Amino acid sequence: MLIKGAGIEIALIGLAGTLGSAYLAYRIATRERRDKQRQDFVKAQRETYQEIWKKVASVDVDLQRDTPQLSGLRDKIAEISSYVLTNRVYLTKSDRKLVDAYLRALGELTAWVQREGSDEKMITNLRRKARPVAEASEKLNRRVQRILQQTS
Repeated sequence: MLIKGAGIEIALIGLAGTLGSAYLAYRIATRERRDKQRQDFVKAQRETYQEIWKKVASVDVDLQRDTPQLSGLRDKIAEISSYVLTNRVYLTKSDRKLVDAYLRALGELTAWVQREGSDEKMITNLRRKARPVAEASEKLNRRVQRILQQTS
């Protein structure tokens, strides 16, 4: 039995309960979607940093050999640059600067190698000339390790 005139109040209470439940469901779904997007982003970011580090490590190994592999340096610069451009959304501005500094140092080394040729004297001086590349590589390595530790 309904109380006279109470029908509208009961309907409003029911409507408020329904709207409250719908809003709560919306907020939960939004949070879950945002969490999933964040997880996907962090995963892609982690993969990007790992791939950049693999490419940089490959160059480092080539430079540290007894007979350094210098012929493909320009190709490796292009490969790293292309990868960074494709995946720049996953890199912070400061990390892009680190990669740019590495690529700049590697480019300078490549230009020096082309000027000097490939004689024994050049190979001897290579270690000294490659120092900026190694320093930039080390900075990049430390940053990648921090990112990977944060996202694991």
